[in-house]
Amino acid sequence: LLGCPCDLNRWYADHPDWPQPAPRRSVDPLSVAGALPATTRVIALTGSDDTNTRPHLAHAFVAAADSPAVTYAEVPGGDHDGNRALMRGLLETLYSELDQLEDRQ
Repeated sequence: LLGCPCDLNRWYADHPDWPQPAPRRSVDPLSVAGALPATTRVIALTGSDDTNTRPHLAHAFVAAADSPAVTYAEVPGGDHDGNRALMRGLLETLYSELDQLEDRQ
């Protein structure tokens, strides 16, 4: 989950200037966090400087999932505006996960 508004109610509370009534076509990730199969690997990746999808939203998702397969990673200096740090963090995380998968085979 990259820059995820993982708790939509909290995200809306954090963004009081968002047009109301805001269309809510998305499933709230927090509502399904506890139903993930134990084998489902999820990394909630958020930039430390992200003012849109702040780190506390991803932390809420990880806590609700309550699974060692669901973790949080923060990208230092990453924001929600495309400063490349978040994309670099995503690629590093993906390559690391792929390496771990290859090591298990």
